[in-house]
Amino acid sequence: MRALEARIALGEVNDRHWLRLAEAWTWRAPPDANRALQSAWQAFMMMPAGMPKIPSLLRLADILAGLAGRPKLAIAALAAVIERDPANAAHRQRLAELRRASSIMVRGVAAEAESDPPRACIAFSESLSPRRDIAWADWVRGEPAASVAVTREDNRLCVAGLAHGRTWRLSLREGLPGADGLNLRRPATLEVAIPDRQPRIVLQLGGFIPPRGEAQRLTTVRSTYRL
Repeated sequence: MRALEARIALGEVNDRHWLRLAEAWTWRAPPDANRALQSAWQAFMMMPAGMPKIPSLLRLADILAGLAGRPKLAIAALAAVIERDPANAAHRQRLAELRRASSIMVRGVAAEAESDPPRACIAFSESLSPRRDIAWADWVRGEPAASVAVTREDNRLCVAGLAHGRTWRLSLREGLPGADGLNLRRPATLEVAIPDRQPRIVLQLGGFIPPRGEAQRLTTVRSTYRL
């Protein structure tokens, strides 16, 4: 590795020097994902557009999927490879395998008691699928049973219609679809307490508050119009 760095410091290098350095940082004990990515990126930037960028893209995908733990970016790198070489079955198989192995994770759940109706929003590590044909309510089950509406908001699923003053259990099904081929690989169950709404007084504009103790009644106002 030091020999490769010394050679690069001399100048007049090509993408192969950077790719070998990226591989060296990958196999170093312990490996260094950041330096490996930087080296592979240098190789990528040196090459002209089109198929010449494929070797560096493949190296970036391997590092991102393995050492860096960034499957979404690895999938994007492999998708860029297939754009340049769409007939390559090996690249397509690698992309399919990575998508199947990738997963989104649940970051947490937050109650929104003041919304109307009250709801709980589940946050994920990645964006959810933008497809409009997905029935998100099929992927979430609430306990106790209730009539709820489930909507997607980028990397959140919001479950509306949860009553105040109780704790709800939300179960997510395995396979819940994320963006770029990611999904939820394991079912998850979360508990969220929806507190009572904060007390408040709402005054309607144009209304009247009668004095205390007087009987409720309607006042008729007569108007005269002259033509």
